[in-house]
Order: sequence, then C-alpha cells, then structure tokens
Amino acid sequence: MPAEVMERWLNSRKWARIRGVRVRPRVHPRLNGVPLSVQKGQAEAFYLCSPGGPELILKKFYPSRTPDRPYLEAIGSLLPAGDTFACGKERHVLLPDSLEKASGHYHSRELAAWLGDVLLMPRIDGADWAALADEL
Repeated sequence: MPAEVMERWLNSRKWARIRGVRVRPRVHPRLNGVPLSVQKGQAEAFYLCSPGGPELILKKFYPSRTPDRPYLEAIGSLLPAGDTFACGKERHVLLPDSLEKASGHYHSRELAAWLGDVLLMPRIDGADWAALADEL
C-alpha cells in the first residue's frame, strides 16, 4: 500500500532529495505518524513540504489505473501557459533514480522503486478535476 512507504519515510523524520529538491511528507494534522494525503479517482496524492520552496504533491496512481508513461510525459506539452495550469506544466514523471542518495537524507530501495511513474508537481489553490466533475 502506498501509504506504508510514505509512513516509513515520514516516521524517519528525514528530508529526502527528489530531483534535486529537498522534501519530506507533511504529517496529517489529526493523525500523528500518518502522512497527509487525499485519495480520489485513480490516485492518492501525498503532500510534501520543501524548506523555503513551494508545497509539492506526489501523485501515486493505483496499479490498475496508471496511465502509460508516454501519456504522462505528453500532458505538460499540451497545456497552455499560465499559473492555472502550473501543476500540469511544471510536473515531473519520476523514475526510481529520481530519489537521490545524499548524506543525511532519507533513501530506501522501497521508496525509490515506489517513485517509478509517480508525478511530482507543485500544489496550487483551487478545485481539482474530480471536485469539478462532481459539481457538474
């Protein structure tokens, strides 16, 4: 289960380096030791904090709902420029080697493998596609 990989990282209390960015999971405000996440539709989104940087999200697709890699990589090129589409334009499709081995930072083979085809993107304010579809 994705949350177990994230829980181990969270409970290590260490920062990790993913694609050169220092990050760690945000703790759930009411559940100590549990990473803050949202489960909807085809994925679970985990909130990350970065010192002095924007809040980020790791989007892990459910095994049976993972789009193919070419589709994931093409999305950013199809979206218009502007802040509204920042999470799609500025996202990265991760690989296991996106988790860097850095002294004093969290690293595990399990997390590295888990990161394959996970999206790392900035968090933006506003309604997500699932909420918009529900309203319609």
